[in-house]
Amino acid sequence: MDYYTQNNITVTVSSRDIRAIARESLAGKWKIAAVGTLIYMSVATIPQIILSTLLGSQTAATLYLYLVSGAFNLGYAVFILNIFRNRDADYAQLFCGFERILKTIGLYLYTSLFIALWTMLFIVPGIIAAIRYSQVYYIFADNPEMPVTEIVNESKRMMRTNKMKYFCLGFSFIGWIFLAVLPGSIYETVIAAETTASIIAAANIGMDMSSIIAAAQNSVANMGFVSQMVIFVLEAGYFWVTPYMECANAALYEMIRGNLRPGIIDTTATVINNAGAITGSARAAETEDSFADAQPSSDDGGSDKSEETESTVFKSADENGADDKNQ
Repeated sequence: MDYYTQNNITVTVSSRDIRAIARESLAGKWKIAAVGTLIYMSVATIPQIILSTLLGSQTAATLYLYLVSGAFNLGYAVFILNIFRNRDADYAQLFCGFERILKTIGLYLYTSLFIALWTMLFIVPGIIAAIRYSQVYYIFADNPEMPVTEIVNESKRMMRTNKMKYFCLGFSFIGWIFLAVLPGSIYETVIAAETTASIIAAANIGMDMSSIIAAAQNSVANMGFVSQMVIFVLEAGYFWVTPYMECANAALYEMIRGNLRPGIIDTTATVINNAGAITGSARAAETEDSFADAQPSSDDGGSDKSEETESTVFKSADENGADDKNQ
């Protein structure tokens, strides 16, 4: 079954304009986006911290990661797509991936395995592999019946001529990411310095090396959970940066699909169907079986501007066949 058109679209919109579209989609919805991200990160990471630090079972923490990460990633993709498409977004959507838990496990293991294998060769192939698989959860959200292998192949096809655009878009958030991790990084540095000072003090009072090592291990074990939870709180900036980044990625996803035409001057975005008309009931019917149930809102003014600038925003693969072959 052909779920998408086979014309591969190469996005030429600047990262700055894509970020502007993302901010526009989040206008008036920053709070629900941030709280949803907090829930998503909490259920995905805190149980792992508890299992690995308080219970001392790294195996259990890894198993939890493999079993639920795919489901939570799918739920978050549904949540973000509904925000971006101006649909009703609620926190229950974050858990909708568990309706297809086996399939999400398969998708997570499939993509993680190949990313790991490519990374073993060298870091760059690993990054390229991660970019190729970057659209899988958005595709899954829109096509819950699509087989795992087809989801992966569709993501690879969509990113065939858009890998550099995806990389540059992600890199354009580097300043926000730095600000988000800075408080936690400072705290980690302080904790490391205190642990080192404790070891030096123990050595100075004549403790043997085995006792020093045991004391250090006990200190790390006792502080592990508290320290990681403190870091989790200190890096709360991620609760705003992450939905900003993901809405930008959702904009790129819709552009590659051919469903988003931004204006050149004011970056106003209009979501369209494949025929080029403003979306309404036809688009809703097209995606009625999707998790996201995406029927985006639009206005007539935006569509006129979008139609006029379509040729300057996108290049189709038919026009760039040589580029596709080279990639």
